Amino acid sequence: MQIAVGSIFSASGKYRNCMRMNYAAKSSREIENAVRIVGETIAQLIAQSD
Repeated sequence: MQIAVGSIFSASGKYRNCMRMNYAAKSSREIENAVRIVGETIAQLIAQSD
C-alpha cells in the first residue's frame, strides 16, 4: 500500500486534508487488513492530539 498527501495531486495545493491510497496485486483480505491498520493508526494519532 502506498499513501500520499492529497495536495501533491493538485496544481493549486487543494486537498491538504486528504490522502490518496494506492494498492495493487494483493488479495482483498490483505487490502482490507492494510486499510484497517491505517484507520486504526489514524484514530490513535487523532486521540493523541486531543
